[in-house]
Amino acid sequence: MRHRPLVARAHSAFALALILTLAAGLHSAPARAATYYTVDLSTTPPDLTKNVDPNIAVTFDDSGSMSWDFMGDRRPFDNAGWGDVWRCAGVIDPRVSAAGDLRAHAMNGVYYNPNVVYAPPLHEDGASFPNADATLVAVWNDGIRRNRPLNAGNPGTTHFTGAWTCPGASSNPVGNGPYYWRLKTGVNIGTLGAVNTANLYIASNWEAVAVPASQYQNWANWWAYYHTRNLMTRSALSRVFGSLGDNIRVVHQNINSNTTTYPWLAKDSTPITAFSGAARSKFFDWIYQVPAEGWTPDREATIRAGKFFESGTPGGGKQFTDEDPYWNGMTGADKADLACRQNFHMLVTDGYWNGDNPPALPSAFFTSETSRTLPDGTAYNVDAAASRVFSNVSGSLYESSLANIAFYYWAKDLRSDLANNVSAYFPDKATGVSGAPVAGLITNPAAYPEIYYNPANDPATWQHAVQFMITLGVAGTLNYPDDLTALRTGGKAWPLPVWNGIEAVDDTWHASINGRGDYFSASDPGELVSKLQDIINNIVARRTSSTAGSLSTAVLTVNTASYGTGYDSSDWSGSATARNVDPDTGLFGGALWDAGCKLSGGFCVATGSNPGAARDPDTRVILTAQGTGTGQGIALRWAALPTALQSLLDKDENGTTDGNGSARLDFLRGDRGNEDSLFHRRGSVLGAVVNSQALYVAGPDSGYRDTFPIGTPEQIAASGGNTYERFVYTNRTRAPTIYLGANDGMLHAIDATATVAGGNERWAYVPYALYATLSKVSAKNYVLQPMVDATPVERDVFFAGAWHTLLVGGLRLGGRGVYALDITNPAASEASPGARVLWEFNHTSSGGGDLGYTYGQPNVGRLANGKWVVLVPAGYFPNGSSDAAASNPYSSLFVLDAQTGALIRQIKTSSAPQTAVISYGLAAPVLGDYQNDQIDDAAFAGDLRGNLWRFDLSDPNPVNWSVDLVFKPTTPGARPITAMPRLFPDVLTRKFDVVFGTGKYLGLSDRTNAGVPTQAFYGVREYGVAAPVYPSGDTQLVLQDLGALANGARVLTDLPVPASTRGWYFLLDSAAGERSVVSPIALFNTNRAILTTLIPGGSDPCNPSRQGAVLVVDAANGGSSPGLASLAGGLTLAAGYGVAGIRVSNPPAAGMLPVATRVGGGNLMLPGILLPGGSTFQFSDSYWRRRSWRVLQQGD
Repeated sequence: MRHRPLVARAHSAFALALILTLAAGLHSAPARAATYYTVDLSTTPPDLTKNVDPNIAVTFDDSGSMSWDFMGDRRPFDNAGWGDVWRCAGVIDPRVSAAGDLRAHAMNGVYYNPNVVYAPPLHEDGASFPNADATLVAVWNDGIRRNRPLNAGNPGTTHFTGAWTCPGASSNPVGNGPYYWRLKTGVNIGTLGAVNTANLYIASNWEAVAVPASQYQNWANWWAYYHTRNLMTRSALSRVFGSLGDNIRVVHQNINSNTTTYPWLAKDSTPITAFSGAARSKFFDWIYQVPAEGWTPDREATIRAGKFFESGTPGGGKQFTDEDPYWNGMTGADKADLACRQNFHMLVTDGYWNGDNPPALPSAFFTSETSRTLPDGTAYNVDAAASRVFSNVSGSLYESSLANIAFYYWAKDLRSDLANNVSAYFPDKATGVSGAPVAGLITNPAAYPEIYYNPANDPATWQHAVQFMITLGVAGTLNYPDDLTALRTGGKAWPLPVWNGIEAVDDTWHASINGRGDYFSASDPGELVSKLQDIINNIVARRTSSTAGSLSTAVLTVNTASYGTGYDSSDWSGSATARNVDPDTGLFGGALWDAGCKLSGGFCVATGSNPGAARDPDTRVILTAQGTGTGQGIALRWAALPTALQSLLDKDENGTTDGNGSARLDFLRGDRGNEDSLFHRRGSVLGAVVNSQALYVAGPDSGYRDTFPIGTPEQIAASGGNTYERFVYTNRTRAPTIYLGANDGMLHAIDATATVAGGNERWAYVPYALYATLSKVSAKNYVLQPMVDATPVERDVFFAGAWHTLLVGGLRLGGRGVYALDITNPAASEASPGARVLWEFNHTSSGGGDLGYTYGQPNVGRLANGKWVVLVPAGYFPNGSSDAAASNPYSSLFVLDAQTGALIRQIKTSSAPQTAVISYGLAAPVLGDYQNDQIDDAAFAGDLRGNLWRFDLSDPNPVNWSVDLVFKPTTPGARPITAMPRLFPDVLTRKFDVVFGTGKYLGLSDRTNAGVPTQAFYGVREYGVAAPVYPSGDTQLVLQDLGALANGARVLTDLPVPASTRGWYFLLDSAAGERSVVSPIALFNTNRAILTTLIPGGSDPCNPSRQGAVLVVDAANGGSSPGLASLAGGLTLAAGYGVAGIRVSNPPAAGMLPVATRVGGGNLMLPGILLPGGSTFQFSDSYWRRRSWRVLQQGD
């Protein structure tokens, strides 16, 4: 984004130069009862109404074989019976751990393995069950039954210090105490690919090893909690689900539903709610009491889960109850089924499925072995190469296979009454396996059959069930996972399933493929916990793709690239991407890079590739400040921090000293070694970028002329050759960089090169104002904590005898302060932080006590007092704030020295000569220059009460600066002003027309459209200092009329605005809740303004995308403007109306409207702003004849 002076020529002898800033947006703190001068500010974006928690049906194998103390049903490699000593070997040789070494392979994974730590199960609150008796005198035979909170019992104990014998043995080979067997050193058993079973299964090749006393506790815990398949699975499930929060919804069942205590899926009452409270207690009570008896009817259990995901249909008696898996949990007018909720079935089973043959299949059942049309219209062809992996089964049809049941519940629209609004999931966009490789970027993966039918992906947007299958130590006839490629290419086929046979294991794997989930075979308790956690991680990743995590501020388009920022609301990680933009359509291509991926390393979902290893935290250049004022810059290193800052970092998020300050600082720098143990696990090193738009800076482009008034420092420097033109030329090849604020506590400077080589962090900065809350970034139970949450502003300024490029930023709800950095050179070094860090100003600075949370973006200008200055609006205070400044009945504009940050003057609105009015929440100011001498004369800003203020800065003596109330609303507070106004020359008054919109989008209360007062756009004339006509009001303005056509086009009257009136306005009454929250864009060549509105989506989290309208109006009268007639689509307009715009999707809710010129001339485009039908909004402006794309966010 560029910030330049904008010259509007109103007359040949009269010129106005305008220096403009950005707008502000949304966000802030906890809500309590409102006080008069506070506002509802939300820590999370109003867009993000609520995450749509997924449904997970957990199926536990309660068959009789789960009581066995060995797995699988037959010994490995030759499928013979167990017998003999190897039954008491957890692993072939525990002394070997190298991956791929056959000796490290599990033998009987249920038996004790000295390399596994057998941690006790977890209670529902995450607390651990007690350790078993480490003396081995009385070790519980079932520690879960002994210690569970419901129906605890006495399972008996075992004494291990005597001559205990392993199952099947007649004596203790080590004399007394516990023991295990291992293969002797030197015995040749071959490799994993060619096992010498003849040597492996000779008893004399094995030796017994006594468990040392140092491992008695581990042995006791193994016996109490893991020594059978059933115990192992119950303990593993408790450990995985005990560590989860309440952001999932769980139902549960045993495969033998008629013999269990809690067959929730089989009963008429099937409650599914958030994983908390009574629902969480029931789930854990169920885990703790699952028996081991009966057959293994996995198919019947999978059908029950699928039927559950079909429930809740209208008229079925269960809609909007806890038995409706899609219900949003609300009542009354707000109750609804959430069409985007995802369904997952997790089956944990120990062997080969059996049960009724065939089971009772659903009516109208279909299989994966018959071609059909899927609910999204895609053709499923069993003969196609891309989809053969689902259907290619040897032999005749086995209709009731588990694979066919899984396919049925994936391919069927389970709730056809709901919109197909489930998010598709494409983690693997690779091609060239079952088809020809695809060259170039892939922007619509669903359009490519190989990607659509890749089992790793889930393209289904309809309501369906995803299947995750875990088996316990069993193998089928196929090699998992090595044979998957051959199955996809046709080199191998799935074997025909056999009831209660080894082929049923292959069919279980096949079911996970057909259900677009995953399959694992766990060989020991540690691996079972790991695989269960992998499933949860997969579900969370899919959940992420369905939330509003992709929403961000408006994209920035420069040349033929766009830069977007965003966040993942499941873990509050961030993204900053570069994409190509089609020069003709304005549509985005695939991501070239994601800065979050470059920092974090590993596979990158945004690009579909792996950018390499994570950035070494020690090599990152991260600066900070150790105080307010100038000269405070230091490196963010523990040794460099003063004691006061170390003390703050030594405290946890609750303010309790924990001594982890150095580790916490390393976490901030990107070290991940203490995640999970001390701090929370991050999805990305880059924190959530919620309200900060990317600010693009390359060569200087503030657009000054070397014609500053005689005697000014700039003119004197220019006379000696130190001109602005020379500064521009010297830095013309300055490396392109985007600057963005993230809620990891940093402003990041990112290499903006628009190739795959870009996206690397150049440096970062942690503002001093954040240290009081910085520890919250690392909190173990992390929730979003606003930090550097605002878009910075950049401007070329002159001080200390030279030109500099200055970057200034606020924090929004992150804090009550602003920071200033010198970014003349985009490279940085921790060795010279003073060259980068200029100053900070916050509410503790001298004269800063009235500064609120810095929502309104600062502005930078040159004033008559000889100073380059930074204008900082007083900002907002959240509801419930107890700060004295929150009760001020006035707002303030702070004028700071751009070089030092020193306060030059605080101008209070209460000093205006007009009748006193209450003012609070001053928003971003715009600067204006009457004489076109590059010296700014006045600033204009609105507030939350709807007042518009004029700050006169034209006097060389700051003491004489003043403020006037230019416009006063009819109903104070009904039409708040939260965005920066825009100035246009008024040929009648030789002053400015101040164009602005009203509305706010700051807190959760703003996300609704109901009950919101009608908002408006205004163009108000200003008349200079202390004009007797101040303040103007609605009654002195000309009212234009805004209407809407059936196709979404907006029409507007074009009434004249004579000199006797004080401007114009029109109401935003075409759609409920419509409002203006971003600054207008100026097109000075035709004196037009581009206006953007926002229509919040309400409280439906399945439809988080924003709606709004884009209007192009004549700034002089607020009427319709030529060039947009085609948007009417041939519809007839009423007399006196012209087409002014149209409804759009994805308008910005903060930052700036993205506007760019089209390559080759004529059209203006709004990249990312979509018309009905999905094309980019663009319109003709014959003035523009550019050779390349250019950002017009300051008007031009």
